[in-house]
Amino acid sequence: MKAEQRHGLYFFFLLLVCLLSAGLYAQQGKKDFAPGSPEEKDFHMAARRQDLMMDSLKDLIAMGQESMNDVMTQTAMGMAFQNIEPVIKADYPAYVRSNPASGANLRLISDLMNCKPVAGWMDSLDALYRLLPATTMNSPEGKALGDRLTIELKTAIGHKAMDFTQYDTQGHPVSLSSLRGKYVLLDFWASYDKNCDRALPVLNKFHEAYGSKGLVILGVSLDSSKTAWLDMIRGTNSIMTTQVSDLKGKENAAALLYSVSDLPKNFLIDPNGIIIAKGLNAMTLDQTLSAIFE
Repeated sequence: MKAEQRHGLYFFFLLLVCLLSAGLYAQQGKKDFAPGSPEEKDFHMAARRQDLMMDSLKDLIAMGQESMNDVMTQTAMGMAFQNIEPVIKADYPAYVRSNPASGANLRLISDLMNCKPVAGWMDSLDALYRLLPATTMNSPEGKALGDRLTIELKTAIGHKAMDFTQYDTQGHPVSLSSLRGKYVLLDFWASYDKNCDRALPVLNKFHEAYGSKGLVILGVSLDSSKTAWLDMIRGTNSIMTTQVSDLKGKENAAALLYSVSDLPKNFLIDPNGIIIAKGLNAMTLDQTLSAIFE
């Protein structure tokens, strides 16, 4: 295979990943409904602008692949990131407000929950959900979505971080509220999770870079073995960060409070105790902290 072809295929697959991460849910949403059903037609109406943009992107992708034009393909990627998710965020809520009884609304709100969150976003979706008829909210699917919203609202961006107290490696109590006045990266992890094993050393570097500028790394371990917990801290050289646990494993009180179901999981909290970001990976955390401290 020629280098140009390899590059073209690389950008093509990268584009597909970008499209998925940009919040492009309409095609999947239609598969959730019976072909030709009122729900499918309603979903199509809500996603009509998105469909047109997707069609244009598909044409641009095809042209880029046929001509091996990487610039054209990258242009489509940029369009996906910049244009399509804002359309979803505008059109889906507008449709739900205008058609509160539509059978497609639970899917529309569910998709909106997957969009990039900003302060007040989950609150707006909760308000949108409460516009639905009682019969919809009380259906099994409606109750499941309501439960999901309740969980997300507890740790929504723009909300106050819930306080808790656990013990550090020396047996001293540490409460989240005691760190008020600093930026806190609240990081949930466990020694048995390989992703955490890779993530902790990365967090140490952020502590080294920004600890003196007001950043506190507060690690909460979901371990039940004190030995495993301490060995992980020493093995990843995390002794300079603040590490706490109640050694109750997956029943860790703070993890339950923050509805942590997957690891690692993090929340960035500002000096006033407000959640300003969550679910950050190494790249987005670097960008966020750089914007704050540099």
